[in-house]
Amino acid sequence: NFGSNWHLQVQRSPASTGVWWTMETSTSHCEGCGSLSVIRNIQETYGVSVCTVCRKEPGYRLVTRTDAKAKYLLQDQDLQELGRIEKPHPNKLYTRPMQLFLEKQVQGVAWIKHGGEEGIETAKQKQLDRRIEKSNAKRKNVQKQMRKEKKVKQTIQEQIEREKEHVHEFGEELYDDEEDVYRKTCMTCGLKMEYEKL
Repeated sequence: NFGSNWHLQVQRSPASTGVWWTMETSTSHCEGCGSLSVIRNIQETYGVSVCTVCRKEPGYRLVTRTDAKAKYLLQDQDLQELGRIEKPHPNKLYTRPMQLFLEKQVQGVAWIKHGGEEGIETAKQKQLDRRIEKSNAKRKNVQKQMRKEKKVKQTIQEQIEREKEHVHEFGEELYDDEEDVYRKTCMTCGLKMEYEKL
């Protein structure tokens, strides 16, 4: 029972959010146009009086936690004090519910944290620069590793070619009476041979 000052009406929100809006006519006025028909869910959750028409204006749309953090460079703790609507996540792989924030309130937090719109853009540019720098460093490491691998393969190939052309020149034959074997070493490449005589 909402009293004589309330007229209750439930209507489906746009498919993009999948949230049920509860419309009521009360003594509260829409802060955009002054209409008495405000969205009760929005008013109770975010403390903002807005009608369905003005809700389509920039700032009144709902954004997910992920989008809020990415777009405005915020952390979870920055959003702790903000109202939010929770609903089951459309991706069933996620067990935690999806959280929806009022964008104008997210913007307000970002303005305070980054120092206005210019501060937000500056923070975004710094983040982009860091990503580019990290990507370039990763690319350089990959290129360095590729050059190293190429050099190793080249060295191995050169060694194989030298062994094909090389004729061993063994030095004096030595006998190991403890193991009863003979040994001799190539004086050019250092190859050692070990063998027995019948």
